[in-house]
Parts: sequence; C-alpha cells; structure tokens
Amino acid sequence: MRVYSDRLEIVSPGGLLSSIKIQDLKELKGVHQSRNSLVAKVLREMGYMRELGEGIRRIYELMNSNDLTPPDLYADTNIFSITLHHKYIYSPEEKLWLDNFSKFNLNREQKIIVRLGYNGHVISPREIWDTVGIVDTDEYRQLLESLQKLGILYRSVNKSTAFGLAKRKRISRKSVPQFSIRIPPQIPIGNIVREQTDDSDYDKIFVNNIPYYASESELIEIFNHFGEVVDVSIPKNYETGHTRGFAVIEFERSESANRAINDSGKIIYKGRILYTQRFYQETNFFVQSI
Repeated sequence: MRVYSDRLEIVSPGGLLSSIKIQDLKELKGVHQSRNSLVAKVLREMGYMRELGEGIRRIYELMNSNDLTPPDLYADTNIFSITLHHKYIYSPEEKLWLDNFSKFNLNREQKIIVRLGYNGHVISPREIWDTVGIVDTDEYRQLLESLQKLGILYRSVNKSTAFGLAKRKRISRKSVPQFSIRIPPQIPIGNIVREQTDDSDYDKIFVNNIPYYASESELIEIFNHFGEVVDVSIPKNYETGHTRGFAVIEFERSESANRAINDSGKIIYKGRILYTQRFYQETNFFVQSI
C-alpha cells in the first residue's frame, strides 16, 4: 500500500486470474475467482468476508457516496492495482457553487439536485428522477419539499406553462425544465415563502402490443385522452432499433391511469389493439390488473 497526499494505491503482486477481466470489474458484475477456494470458504464462514465478489462493488459505492471519482484499476501479468483518488466528481466551478450551500449540511441527493442547477440551468423532473436514481414518488416529493423549505429550490416554470410547452413540443411534461436553484437570502428559515409543491401522483401503466415504430409523441397524444401524460418510456432493441413491443406510460394522476387500465383492449394504435396493465415499481414486475 502506498499513501500519497492525493491518492491511495493498493498493489497486489500477480495479475488477475484468467476468468476475471478489468472491464467486468469496472461494470460491477460481481465476478470473482479464488486463488485458494478453501481459504476463501473459511474466511467467509468465520465472518472475515461478507460475500464473494463484493469487495470492488463496496469500494465503488463508498467512493460514490463520498462524491469522489471512481477508482482506477490496472492489471498486467505481474500486478493488479487499485488507485483511490482524493478527487471530487465536481469541477472546481461546481465545487465553489456547492460551497454556497455548505451551511445547510445537505445530503448527497440534495447536493445532486443543487449541482444540476449550476450556472442557471433549469431542471426538469426527469433529470431529478434519473440523476438521483429515484424510484418512488414520495421520495421525489419529499426531496423537493426539503429543498423548497430551505429556500434553495423554486418553481421557475408553473405547471400550466409546463403543460403548454409539453403539448407544443409534443414531449412529456416530465421532460420540461421547471425548477431552478438559488442561493438563499440571509433570512430565518421560518420566514421563507413556501413554494408550490409538486403534488402529482406519477402513476405508471404498462402498455403491451405497441408497433415496432411507435413514437413517444403519438403515444402521448393517444393516452392524453385519459388524463395528462407526464412521461413515456419505450424500450428498444439496440440491435434492430425497433421497440420491444411495450411501453411504460406515466400519468400525473392515478385516476387517469385507472381509466386507461379500464380501457385495456379498446385502444387502437396503427391497427394494433393495445393492452394496459398496472405497473408495480416496487417489484419491477408488470402485474395484470384484475
């Protein structure tokens, strides 16, 4: 082990075993191969090891949770090394921007959103969901409200304007930039005016039997008859470029999703009958609505 002022280098003599590739480690596939399977088994059973193939993943997770750049991995026939840099994922300018909010002791998710608003960038709900990695509507709403209460996040585009922009550009409202970040004034937190919160339900449905050349704008137009569509996801086959035959439609309100589910088998799109089902985010399964 070599310790420097800006990095930590861990060097192991001997290259990686034949079944392990550097790229697999970087992609966190959990690959592993023991040089001595008996020793590995004993260490695991005695509690010195938690799980085979877990070490690299934990290193990446710890670096990421502390806003540090990913480790550098290197291997040849003689050595395998990991270099952990004391280097933030932010640029110097972004770091200075975030320093303006240091007094609030923001958590990692809050910092991610504040970073999105750097240099006057207006943030879309889709950016927040994707960048933070949110899967739950309540988590999203609580995160926004926590920043609004601090006077950091505010709605710079109201909901009706966002709806008009989405309709005019034929995109989902969730993709329309709506939120901005400001350096809060030096006033007591209790005196900050409460911002309008995002009270959308963001309820999703699964749509089956869509055509290979289905488009997001056309699906938005069709399903807007049931209520406002805020997002559409159409997974594609990367080899053919065609859709996989299904899509996920996200409505602003649960009642809109329910109406679309009730009309399963009655929706026609390019000569095809579309079938709708309930989408359960918690299990990532599509379950037939009864």
